[in-house]
Amino acid sequence: MNYSKKHIAAIILGLFIAIIGIILSNTYRPYIYKNQIYDFHLADTIGNWVAIPAGTLFFWGIKKGRRKFTKELSTAILAILIYEFTLSTFDWWDVLVTFISAGITYLFYLLYKKLAC
Repeated sequence: MNYSKKHIAAIILGLFIAIIGIILSNTYRPYIYKNQIYDFHLADTIGNWVAIPAGTLFFWGIKKGRRKFTKELSTAILAILIYEFTLSTFDWWDVLVTFISAGITYLFYLLYKKLAC
């Protein structure tokens, strides 16, 4: 199991982003709800903001890049949308944020590729 530095970094970054999302869901969201603060649906969509980059990075790193990053990103989007439409309380904001988060993740990927070469 020889992982390259970039794959180990992707796994660690994916886990870090997921942990940040869990912390925010358990601290920020209750605070916003308790104090009835309108935050433009950020508290409602934290999971979707972090699930795309966390899942994409983690699974791309685990698989040692055997699949293209964009394929892992597409799989993450599909998984979140299936969850949203079948197992979750459906919310259009979550769907919108899923695509915005995917776009931001892809832009960071392009930036990484440009700087790494």
